[in-house]
Amino acid sequence: MDPYQNILDATARHRSHHHCKAYPFGDGASFGDRVTVHHGAFEDVLPRLASGYDIAFFDGFAPSLQDLDLLASLLRIGGILISANLGLSGRETAAYREMICDPENWMTSLMAEGGRTAVSVKLRTGKGP
Repeated sequence: MDPYQNILDATARHRSHHHCKAYPFGDGASFGDRVTVHHGAFEDVLPRLASGYDIAFFDGFAPSLQDLDLLASLLRIGGILISANLGLSGRETAAYREMICDPENWMTSLMAEGGRTAVSVKLRTGKGP
């Protein structure tokens, strides 16, 4: 079985539903020795991971402060957090956005999709804010 088939299938479903231009990176072949795909639900998989990651990508639903704490705890200092869905309404999403824009903890650029996707560099130790 292709280890990236789940990503290809999920991307095809996403494109069909949202009519967007999202795409997977081919079959992931050039990343095979550097990227590990963790299968499962976000809330089930993340608590089992050890810290020290270089990059984390959050997409799928509106982010919460609990999500930020968990993702920040997994990233090393200087690690990159890519956060999507920041345009979704709700207090939690607004608070998440405010926290990743805190210059004490993160260096953030709201650089994609009209500010709905951010790229943040973790500046300090701890769980985040």
